[in-house]
Amino acid sequence: MMLVDKWFKVKNGDVIFIPKGTLHAVNVTSRRPLKVFAVQAPESDDSDTIFR
Repeated sequence: MMLVDKWFKVKNGDVIFIPKGTLHAVNVTSRRPLKVFAVQAPESDDSDTIFR
């Protein structure tokens, strides 16, 4: 997981708060898929979402 310019490992059960407008990214390196439960308020229109 990257927030702004700092990378760190995400472990099972971690909770991550990402303030509005914060540059962030995820790089899945495990063999198992990453499962994410995301709550966004107010609702996001995903206009700035990029998937590769």
